[in-house]
Amino acid sequence: MIFRGRPMIEYVLSALEPVCKKLLISTSHQGYMKYGYPLIVDEIPGMGPLSGIVTCMKHSGGNDFIVAACDLPYLNPELIRYILCHKTEFQALVPVWGGQIRPLCSYYQRSIIPFAEKCIRENRLAMVDFLQEIRAGWLHIPKEHPLFSTSLFRNINSLSDL
Repeated sequence: MIFRGRPMIEYVLSALEPVCKKLLISTSHQGYMKYGYPLIVDEIPGMGPLSGIVTCMKHSGGNDFIVAACDLPYLNPELIRYILCHKTEFQALVPVWGGQIRPLCSYYQRSIIPFAEKCIRENRLAMVDFLQEIRAGWLHIPKEHPLFSTSLFRNINSLSDL
């Protein structure tokens, strides 16, 4: 989807590139090859974000992961750094903003893989169900925080969301 003259994914990549050592794109859409990052196709297609998260983790050698949905054009590097600075002992650190959890813009450890796979096997695909299975922490971010815009977590999935 195009937002303000650019493909939506470009905004997310621009936020992640200054902070993350390695980027993977969870997709089967070959058009994303132009960005120069590995495209990772879900091992189990049609099982929602959990499947993409697990598959990308298995294809990476890392232990620490930032997961960011491609429909967050207001995402910025400061938020990613803020999340990483607060990760401590949690298997996941999920921002809470405007009273809502934001699991698709969060920190995860590799150790969540077996828990995510269990949820996938049991067809419990809602991120909130999965987060109950692991040591998840909640990072409350006030809307008034000087680093963040009021649109920070606004996701845009269609033209009607604009």
